[in-house]
Amino acid sequence: MNTTILVVDDDDDFRESVKMLLEEDGYIVLEASNGNEAIRVIQTVNIDLMLTDVLMPEMDGIELSKKINEIQPLLKVMGMSGGGMRETASEIKTKAASYFQAFLHKPFTLEELVGSIEELVV
Repeated sequence: MNTTILVVDDDDDFRESVKMLLEEDGYIVLEASNGNEAIRVIQTVNIDLMLTDVLMPEMDGIELSKKINEIQPLLKVMGMSGGGMRETASEIKTKAASYFQAFLHKPFTLEELVGSIEELVV
């Protein structure tokens, strides 16, 4: 398996945990702590899937997904969120549905994550 995944999340511990788990499962994993970093990575490295948090400072995951669609329209994007103060998780999922090919609510299991990844990159 040579699937390359970019994990975008402003929470360093969460991002690094997801990276470690996915690497143990055989994926090649790159990281970005914000949308601007993610765009730089995508412009320089061939990515199969981007896994992005929805609620991030500066550029949220929806805005990032829109920009990525302009750069690489065929790149699969999976959103994830634990909710936030302003919107419930279900509101975020509904709003994000048109921007992501898959969506996971935090916390999720490794099985849920890998299952969603396999559906998108097969």
